Amino acid sequence: MKMIQTLYDLEGLKRTQVIPIEMLKQIEQDFLHVYESENDNVYLMDFRLPFHQALLLLEQGDEVQGILGDPLEIEYVEKESLEGLDYYRIGKREDHDIQLIYSLVGIHDKDSEQFLKEYLLWSEGGRGTYI
Repeated sequence: MKMIQTLYDLEGLKRTQVIPIEMLKQIEQDFLHVYESENDNVYLMDFRLPFHQALLLLEQGDEVQGILGDPLEIEYVEKESLEGLDYYRIGKREDHDIQLIYSLVGIHDKDSEQFLKEYLLWSEGGRGTYI
């Protein structure tokens, strides 16, 4: 799992090319959106998301259910598609904020992928789906 709290963290992901650039651009947009809404006149290069608001990037081998924690704290799971790339964008309630979590589709074990698919269906309105 990668944690993104600063612009420097985003730049590090760009350098290492851990994820496709299309997905990284979306994460960067989300980071800048949080910055614009909460910066309190802090210079962008000095801005740091608090731990509970850090953007998380799940990686292959991560324990998805353990990281996501209490299922009742999951606000939504969205499946995004950019230029043939599918990834999950997950909103998790943390205090009075929403923490954003990202993951490429299909990189986790069978149980974790099923867990994410079920929450995706639930988020899309299939609230009768077993979770």
